[in-house]
Amino acid sequence: MLRYVKFLHWFLQEQREEVASMAELLTIVERGRENLLHVEEYLSRSAGGENVLEAGAPPAAGGAL
Repeated sequence: MLRYVKFLHWFLQEQREEVASMAELLTIVERGRENLLHVEEYLSRSAGGENVLEAGAPPAAGGAL
């Protein structure tokens, strides 16, 4: 049962982070709506290593990715 609680906690935390990220992205796009090319440049510069697995993430179903 504890494994499911940990997974649910991790999942909800990820969902909150995604909502915050999308709210921030929406704000950036709204501010730069006059020139979306500048928005695209800004976003490409600010994008970091997002494919890194988080330390608290549960193991992948079916084994390692």
